[in-house]
Amino acid sequence: MRFNWFEHSSEGAKFVLSLAAMMGFMAMGIVLSALLAIPFFGISAITELGNQSSSNIDLLKFFQAFQSFFLFILPPLVLPILFGEQPTRYLKLSNRLSYSIVVLSIAVIFFALPGINYAQYINSRLDLPDFMSGIEQWMRSTEDSVNKLTESFLKTSSVGGLLVNILVMALIPAIGEELTFRGLFQHIFTRWFRNYHAGIWLSALLFSAFHFQFFGFVPRLMLGVIFGYIVAWTGNLSYAIIMHFTNNALGILFYYLVHNGMIPDKVDSVGVTGDYAILYLGVSIVFTGLLLYFVYRKHEPIST
Repeated sequence: MRFNWFEHSSEGAKFVLSLAAMMGFMAMGIVLSALLAIPFFGISAITELGNQSSSNIDLLKFFQAFQSFFLFILPPLVLPILFGEQPTRYLKLSNRLSYSIVVLSIAVIFFALPGINYAQYINSRLDLPDFMSGIEQWMRSTEDSVNKLTESFLKTSSVGGLLVNILVMALIPAIGEELTFRGLFQHIFTRWFRNYHAGIWLSALLFSAFHFQFFGFVPRLMLGVIFGYIVAWTGNLSYAIIMHFTNNALGILFYYLVHNGMIPDKVDSVGVTGDYAILYLGVSIVFTGLLLYFVYRKHEPIST
């Protein structure tokens, strides 16, 4: 039995349907995760999430992993079927990986770090006009809340805790967010506007906006654009998933090493502070550009 009910719908209608499906799946995920959490954490832990105890952080990680699956992984797997498409082909997961492109893609992340850090530094200094002070205060308050929660997630002194963080904060988001933003939305926007550049930039804007971290909007946008072009040039979403995972896992690993006194400096200071910051930034820009060019030369751009 086929379920291609929206095969002939416009791309705009598919975009709206995608957002609605994500909200619906998220609601299901909230309910199911709460029910499944009761045997493991107890009802009292669920009703007292405001208390930042270690057990509550564990519960929040459970919720994040479970709900990320429902919000970002299930919709892009189901929606192509409703669009009359084969999911792996629609999401660009049907092509084999090239190990040379895998190496180049991972190298892009390493060399891009100083440039991304500098963009983060500039973005964090955003200063809105006086008449928008209320909006800026709300943005900073929201940003502080997200950063505080993220830091509470990252704090761990055990290898087991580090591995859980990599699973919850690196692997699951990398798979889910790439399936949604580069697999689903980039495909829809590219067809909608008949231009793969528009598809890349619009999906990257949506990707950055979804995180509600306004003072980290630009670096996340830059990453989204890089991931998008890699997918468009190679026709394979797996490279973007690998790059996204590498970026997230590096941040988690370096936080762990710094927090436990194993290394002195944070990875987000490279390219921003220090005597060789400008040199690192220049090397980052040049080599990131060269590596992206090598990927482009190996695979011609595609439009859908």
